[in-house]
This record gives sequence, C-alpha cells and structure tokens, in this order.
Amino acid sequence: MGEYMSSKEAASIWNTTQAKVTKWCRDGKLKCGTKPCEHDKPGAPWRIRRDAIPPIIIKNKQ
Repeated sequence: MGEYMSSKEAASIWNTTQAKVTKWCRDGKLKCGTKPCEHDKPGAPWRIRRDAIPPIIIKNKQ
C-alpha cells in the first residue's frame, strides 16, 4: 500500500482498537494530511496515510 495503512495496522501502531480507528475515520476525526481519511464505498477498507496523527495524540498535546 505504500504511503497508506489499514485500520488494523493503524490500531496496532497507535495501541488502540481497530473499531476506534474506524470510528475516527467515519467521524472525520482522523485527518490524513489536510483531509479526512477515504475509502471507495461503504464496506471498503479505509485508506489511512502513514503520516496521520490520531486524535488521542493531538488531544494530549493541548
């Protein structure tokens, strides 16, 4: 996938659940660069940029 990762991989890296990462994507809370994460259609895997910052890290920095 190159510059993208799956919600499962993101969950593993960020030490959270895949369900939480999917919810962040669906709710627009996880930004992939300057735009929300994307997927082709409902049920398709989310494409999360490797440089995305999860909301828990952003919240903790404030």
